[in-house]
This record gives sequence, C-alpha cells and structure tokens, in this order.
Amino acid sequence: MAGESKSCRLAEFAVAGAVAAAVAVVLSFLIGGLSTSKLSAASSEELNQAINEAESAREAEDWEYAVDMTLVAARIDASDSRVFDLATQCVRAASGGDDLEKELAADLFGRLDAMVYFQSPNQVKQAREKLNKLRIDLEGNDFAEPIPDEFAAVDQYLEIAKNAHLPGTVRSYAIQATAEAIEGLSKRQVEVAIEGGNVEGADERTEKLRLALAECSKDIAAADFLKLKPSIDQWQADSESLSKSVALASGRDAKHTEESERKVDALLERGITHAHQLQPHIDNGLEAALALQKSVEQHLTSLKRLENWLYNRRILDRIAELGESSLSCQEQLKKLSDVKDEQLSEYVLSRFEAAWATNMDGLESDDGRVEATKMRILKTEWKE
Repeated sequence: MAGESKSCRLAEFAVAGAVAAAVAVVLSFLIGGLSTSKLSAASSEELNQAINEAESAREAEDWEYAVDMTLVAARIDASDSRVFDLATQCVRAASGGDDLEKELAADLFGRLDAMVYFQSPNQVKQAREKLNKLRIDLEGNDFAEPIPDEFAAVDQYLEIAKNAHLPGTVRSYAIQATAEAIEGLSKRQVEVAIEGGNVEGADERTEKLRLALAECSKDIAAADFLKLKPSIDQWQADSESLSKSVALASGRDAKHTEESERKVDALLERGITHAHQLQPHIDNGLEAALALQKSVEQHLTSLKRLENWLYNRRILDRIAELGESSLSCQEQLKKLSDVKDEQLSEYVLSRFEAAWATNMDGLESDDGRVEATKMRILKTEWKE
C-alpha cells in the first residue's frame, strides 16, 4: 500500500507539474516580453513597492511576509529579473529555518521553475543557472519541493485572466488555457475515482472554477468590446459623412466620383472587419454587441447602395464623354464593352443601350457587330 501511495503521489506531482509547466511555457510567449517600462505608471509603482517590502521583510527574517510580497511582485511583472533574484534569495535563506520557514521556502521554490520562462530572452540562461545552483545547494538537507496542488496551476491561469493590467490578448489566452486545464482536472478526477482514490470536494472546487471562469470571460469580453466600440463609432461617422458628401454632389465630376469610390471600398473593408470583430462578443451573449452589429449591418447596406450609385454615376459620365468625343464607333464600343450592365439602374441602362446601339449601327460590317457583341458578353479584348 505504501508503494501504491507513493506512486499515486508521484503521479499527482507529474500531472500538476505538467499543468504548471504548460502555464509557464505558453504564457511566456505572450508575457515574457513585457518589462517594467511597459507597465502603467501605477503598476510600476506597485511593483517597486512590492519589491521594497519583500526585501525589508527578508532582512527582518519575516519570511511569510517576504514570500507574500515576492509573489505579489511576480503577479505584477514576472519578467522583472529583480523579482526572480528576490525569490531565489528568499528560498535560500528561509530553507535553513524552522519547519514553517522551510514550508514557505519550498512553496516559493516550486514556483521558480515557471518564473524562468517569464524572463527576457537575454536573462533566461542566467536565471536557469541560478536556479540549478540553488537546487544543488539545497540537496542534502531536509528541504524538499512540495507536491503541487493540481488546482494551483489553474488558479494561476485564472489570476492572469483577471489581471486588468495585462493586454487583452494575454487575458483571452489565459481564459482558453484555464478552460483546457479545468477539463484536464475533470478527467484526472475520473481517473482517480476509478483507481479508488479520494476525490471528495474536487468536483465542487472544479465547478466553482468553471463559474469564476465564466464571469471572468464576461468581464474580458465587456472590456474588449468597450475598446472596440470607439473605432466602430468612428467608422459609422465616416460612412455617414461620405454618404452626405455624395448626396450633395451634382453634375459631372469624375475626380470626386473616383475619390468617393475609393473611400467606399475602404469603408466597406473596415465595416466587414468590424462585423467579424463583433461576432465573438455576440456569441458570448453581449446585448450591446448585438445592437451595434445591427447598426454596422445597416451602414454596410447603405455603403453598398452608395457603391452602386457611384458606379452608375461613373458610367453616365463615360457615356456623356464618349458622345462628345470624336472617337470611332469601334473605339467607343471598346470603352463601353466592360460596363457591368447588370449593375445599372433602369435609366442608366437605357442610356447605355442607346449609346451601344448607335455605335453598333455605325460599324461597317456584321462581323464587326458580332465581335463587339462577343466583347461585351465575354469582356474580352477586340479582335482586330
């Protein structure tokens, strides 16, 4: 039984260690590049305060407070090398104390490996060497790393997701990682139960994590939506402004028409992007996002109408210019053949058909008329 118990504990250690390592490795790619200089002024001040408090507590050998403040500093910015150095110093000093101090040192030591991955690239090798030396120095005494709590790594994910100082992409990834880790815990509980192990309270704790995750997801979604909304509001204002400008324009103005068409194309692209950006918030049930999506769709519809009118305006101008030109019937037909007549309104289509018929009548042979018809249907070049 003792052997089975030891095997079970080793298995638990492996599972929890794997989850913790996943936390560190995955989030290091997102958070590892952050430095104190990129923190907000308030966060930077909090970091310095936490480090100073931890150092003072260490000097006073108040290990419980020293460890607490070291972990606070790590939460604010785990990539700061001062935090890693402080953690190693606390572990080294506290590991030689009484049982409580050793327990605190062991808890902090269990987190150091994950902190290596949060260091900036030029500090990783040095941090790993410090940790390896610390591990060697601690061998031979009764200090040992504790078996990690399988829920602890998930809690760390959730804490990262709740940290409003971090970028939205980091928090969103932490949400995804938390969900995957919770599912891993659920599977692990089933395996332990099948093996006859005790899972009392584990299901309840997992469910609480799920509820906390759901609330955190809503908070992140709401925060992301609030950041997104101003750019969508500006896009809508730009769309309305262009619509008014085109509506007020009169007469032939090729330059204005061409410029307006370019603006419509750009606004349509922005609008489609915004619609895609809103979709995750709609899927999460955010009513404000659904309402804004309807407004975006209305503006997109208006822009499509505007696009259609500008095309009709451009073709009208082309027909008028050709009628005033001295080009041959064949040359005029070439310039009319690429017109997308299915996009023309009834009036513009009638003008187009009249211009086409006039120039077709002006051709000298039926072969020319057949070639012109083929060119119009197939949108090909005129075969001389």
